[in-house]
Amino acid sequence: VVSCHDLFNACPNGGLLHFPTSSPCDLKPMSAACWMSQCDRRSGFHKYWRMARQMNLNRLARFERSEMTFVSLHKGMEDLLRSVGFNPPRLTNIPNPATAYADARIPCEQNKPFLFVGRLTAEKGADIALDESKRAGVPIIMIGEGDLELELKAKYDHAIFAGFCDRPAIETYAQQARGIIVPSRVREPFGLVVAEGALSGLPVLISKQSMLSSQIENRRMGAVFDPMVPGDLARSLQSLSDDDDLTKQLSENAFENASDICSSPNGWAQKFVDLMEDRLTAIEA
Repeated sequence: VVSCHDLFNACPNGGLLHFPTSSPCDLKPMSAACWMSQCDRRSGFHKYWRMARQMNLNRLARFERSEMTFVSLHKGMEDLLRSVGFNPPRLTNIPNPATAYADARIPCEQNKPFLFVGRLTAEKGADIALDESKRAGVPIIMIGEGDLELELKAKYDHAIFAGFCDRPAIETYAQQARGIIVPSRVREPFGLVVAEGALSGLPVLISKQSMLSSQIENRRMGAVFDPMVPGDLARSLQSLSDDDDLTKQLSENAFENASDICSSPNGWAQKFVDLMEDRLTAIEA
């Protein structure tokens, strides 16, 4: 049983992403166009090393007739892997485990600041969260560290930069939040903060690049925006800031339905135990 926490079984750079532009890649992995694309985060030479490594992996793993069961982090990730040609005989999904920041729904309609939790990097869209919150005229709490930290602190004075926080500190800030922003420029295979925030009753403002975005939208647990379109996130921030009833409704939807997008820790463990028992039974037979 192989648990897939990234896309390396299909994509040489592991992200189906053009790293220099922080934009999703729609090329077929290992195609001629893929060989020509300078998508590596390090260099063109390193891209060719990755391609050679992928060729060797495909040769050794023989995915198309592998005896392994490959487990993705959720249905959207499974669908994406299939869409780019990764189709082993046994490919399934077990949603990642997550726990809420709070046992009771956070009354976020009474709060003002929005929350960002993650690395302060371009890939995670930390600058997007700050640009758009400033455009919308709303306060924001930034939890995390990263390459852009000093630059962002110098540029944005409307934000609280909390730095790295342990779990209790994150929970304290979450209790003050009106919603959680997930502005990634890249395809997020899961996004733990999405599930943790939604389980707590925080509306999720999520980039369309995230693989959980359709599930957030379909269950009306927040709003989806295009991180590459200036003002798109700001409109959602303004909408939630100006409408307590809408914020409360999205919050209640999230608190009631977030368990659909993730597993509980015990449930996640049991699903893997069940899967392994099924595979052992098949082998013994």
